[in-house]
Amino acid sequence: MEEQEKPAIARQLAKAAGKVAERLTRLEQDEQPQERTPPPVGQELEGALLDAALWEAASHQEEALRRFLLARGAAIRLAQQQVEKGSYGICQGCGEAIPARRLEAVPSAIFCVFCQTKREGSLSKRL
Repeated sequence: MEEQEKPAIARQLAKAAGKVAERLTRLEQDEQPQERTPPPVGQELEGALLDAALWEAASHQEEALRRFLLARGAAIRLAQQQVEKGSYGICQGCGEAIPARRLEAVPSAIFCVFCQTKREGSLSKRL
């Protein structure tokens, strides 16, 4: 990474971090206390089971989004640290430069496409 590119990259990462923080805040604020408790499932109500299933699905979706946003925030913070240390744009898998097109598409990328694909393949095998 060229020294003159550092401020632009830092601004881009800061903007992305702000968006993630804003989305996390909205996610927390949108949550209503009554929505945290699943609806009762009673024999007298036909739709109660469906309501409970829908609540459960929405609850899992919100938790998945929360985990994604937290992981995204951590990746952005790591990229910001790399900018400061001067190691931004270097693949942590193979040590080669990450192509500029990849960094433009995913500014918080810490692996080149090859290493990322290899990591995702090995992760899916473990699951």
